[in-house]
Amino acid sequence: MKITAKRVALIACFAPWYTVTSMWKIFPVIGGASGTFIDGSSFISPLFGLVLGPEIGFLAVAVGGLINLSMGSVGIFGPFSFLPHAAAAFCAGILLRGKRAFCTATYLTMFLFFAFFPVIGPFWLWPQMLWLHVIALFVSISPLQSKAIEWLSKVESPERLTAGVCVTAFTSVLFGHVVGCIIFEVMYWQSINQLIWQLLTFQYAFERIIMTLGATAICVPLIKALNSCGLSFREN
Repeated sequence: MKITAKRVALIACFAPWYTVTSMWKIFPVIGGASGTFIDGSSFISPLFGLVLGPEIGFLAVAVGGLINLSMGSVGIFGPFSFLPHAAAAFCAGILLRGKRAFCTATYLTMFLFFAFFPVIGPFWLWPQMLWLHVIALFVSISPLQSKAIEWLSKVESPERLTAGVCVTAFTSVLFGHVVGCIIFEVMYWQSINQLIWQLLTFQYAFERIIMTLGATAICVPLIKALNSCGLSFREN
């Protein structure tokens, strides 16, 4: 990726947005540690990829994460807390570019690593937990995802644009979740047991669906507003 003044400016503009929204506590994590919340940055990470592209979207989230660290705001994964959101942005951007096979292969690789993580992976302890990721993988390889990318260009059709954003955000949000799960396994492997995966079976599904709907609600009007002003960052 060639670094240009425009791309640096986009990162500088969007990174603080990530930092600010990460301070908005939307709802508590069910069954999570005390004081753990789903924050606003979870809703905008797919948007970064759709509006800025995979590389700039990823970097904007990463710089926003560094700003958080400099302010002493550390998430559950410490300095790596931004990575699931950055992964979601990257996934959305890659899908927008039509590189669905690459995205699916990457998602599948990470899913297998997560599911079959030695001893504590959910496949060994509670495979039912994996159900929504299986659905997301099927969506990513299905004609529905291809149609969703096509619909993203149908700005004049609110229904198709909304459907395109929703499907792509769903895949991206689950992509980011599997990255977070891998970090969780690596960092907290000593405390993971079957009960944790049982508690997460439907909890994470509820959270990801809310994130998908929230991302769609934010991204659709933004894309339409940019289009009406004659602006588009999709080539980035």
